[in-house]
Amino acid sequence: MSSGASDRLQQVLQAVWGYPDFRPLQRPIAESVVSGHDTVALLPTGGGKSLCFQVPGLALGGTTIVISPLISLMSDQVAQLVQRGIDARSLAGDLKNSDWMDLQRRPPQFAYVSPERARSRNFTAIIEHWDVRLLAIDEAHCVSQWGHDFRPQYTQLKELRESLSQVPCIALTASATPDVLADVIQLLGLREPQVFQASFARPNLIWSVREVADIATACAASIRPYDGRQIVYVRSRVAATRWAQHLSDRGIPAAPYHAGMLGSDRERLQTAWSSGSVRTMVATTAFGMGIDQPDVRQVLHTELPESPEALYQEIGRGGRDGQDAEALVLLEPKALAAFTRKMERSMPPFATWIQHYHELASKAQIAFGDGPGVRVRPQSPAHELVLRIMARKGLVEVIEESEAQFRVQLRYGGSELVDIAEANPAYSDLLYTLARRYPGIVHHSERIELSALAGIGGWTLAQVRQLLNRAAELELISLEGGGNGTTYRWAHPRFPQGSSPISKADWDVDRNRILGRSRAVAAMLDPNAVECRFTQMLAYFGEVGTEDCGRCDVCRSKREPSELAYALLTALHGSESQRLSIRDAAERTGLPRSEAARFLGRGSDLGWWTLDESGWVTL
Repeated sequence: MSSGASDRLQQVLQAVWGYPDFRPLQRPIAESVVSGHDTVALLPTGGGKSLCFQVPGLALGGTTIVISPLISLMSDQVAQLVQRGIDARSLAGDLKNSDWMDLQRRPPQFAYVSPERARSRNFTAIIEHWDVRLLAIDEAHCVSQWGHDFRPQYTQLKELRESLSQVPCIALTASATPDVLADVIQLLGLREPQVFQASFARPNLIWSVREVADIATACAASIRPYDGRQIVYVRSRVAATRWAQHLSDRGIPAAPYHAGMLGSDRERLQTAWSSGSVRTMVATTAFGMGIDQPDVRQVLHTELPESPEALYQEIGRGGRDGQDAEALVLLEPKALAAFTRKMERSMPPFATWIQHYHELASKAQIAFGDGPGVRVRPQSPAHELVLRIMARKGLVEVIEESEAQFRVQLRYGGSELVDIAEANPAYSDLLYTLARRYPGIVHHSERIELSALAGIGGWTLAQVRQLLNRAAELELISLEGGGNGTTYRWAHPRFPQGSSPISKADWDVDRNRILGRSRAVAAMLDPNAVECRFTQMLAYFGEVGTEDCGRCDVCRSKREPSELAYALLTALHGSESQRLSIRDAAERTGLPRSEAARFLGRGSDLGWWTLDESGWVTL
């Protein structure tokens, strides 16, 4: 490429972001894009993927379309760009005709779009009026059934790529095996792409697995609440709330974060996290996507992630500033066996799947050959499992928040409604809007679509959801549905009794794939592992023949205790007071503080030194 184009990239980076230079691989990736090449960027979590399309996007001019699967991820990146004076907009949620007209009149520099919205008629029509210069597909591993987060909607992005064949396309991911990489190139229709792949190694992460009798006590004891920030990862919304309360009860201020919360509450928590008023977040995997918090010093897991990709992304949220960070997995005895059984249940025998598929369809009153468009909510864990499997296969669609439905009934009518509205002015507009729009709503519940009510009242989706929930808490209305449960839309004709939309051959392939990933997780997190944990992780991602990290608990256990003891004794003799703190001991041995404390305790028991109650070591 010309030196002028490269200089332009450097100017944009310095002028807009204030960075003196690119990180490794960012420059050649950006140069590939502005040279017009299709490009694949595989950078580990915290590797700066967003700059790889944002900088060339500004350098190319026009509009950059960014495909992203998560609304929270879009919102965060849009907010960061707007703060830098860049016209970036998210096309998520409920857009009115006036919004689409404004987008047509004033094309943004960056348009963030979900894969579902990218297929809509409004979007495909409006991009004909834009000067699109770049297509960026984030979380590109979602296109592959070999990946850990397959989304059928991603497979249809090839049509968008073909409609924008005159512009370069960049696909980005933080976690892709060789099989997933091949799918990304083929299924997105990339043309002779230049592929850039950084090592998945994270030398500043100190990874440990500890088997404990009481996870709750061990978790609270392991957290250092005043040393940077901490993330405790759990696998469910209920667990996030429970664990946050548990830590708070033990003097560690913690907050829960999960996808079922109101958007306004999630935004408030992200702000509190960034400002430091909340330092310990107990979260499902949704937290951290695209949130560049550099000083996360600890990432803890109290439950096992379902795939190596999820595990890698979550522990990778630690130490983005390049400083050391601890990744600690706490396991109860027999946790790995329970995890294996859970993963086997997630893909039951084929005959069981067929049985549950037809039970679900019958409960939803879907006749054979019918079904497309019918909304379905799971009524049991077995049906939730069936729907998740169907969503992976594109047989049902997850309904976005804008399409969520409630059943609402006003508790008061007539003059009583006027009195109640005057007594609760914050909810008067909502109450009057419901009464005017739905005349029978006092006598029976009405099915109301969230986006429709938001449009009538002039609210955002987050505002109307919050108003409804709070009004229900105050007993101004009766409210059903619209909670944390997921709603799905049936997207295929129901198959005849005894048959299935998934063949047994495909089922067996999927089952083996999922169980293979779970076996890899179990091996990486085995408390009795003898192979370096990072060596196992890198081999999973196709990096073979790498050296041991030297810092995980497996590597540290291979060091002779006498080597550690000699380092400490030398340090003690060199100290004027012949005393060292646990922090000093950790620095001298390279152990995390918690393990240094245990080693010091063993040495004290053997008479090598004295360890007092305040944590000081003395000869």
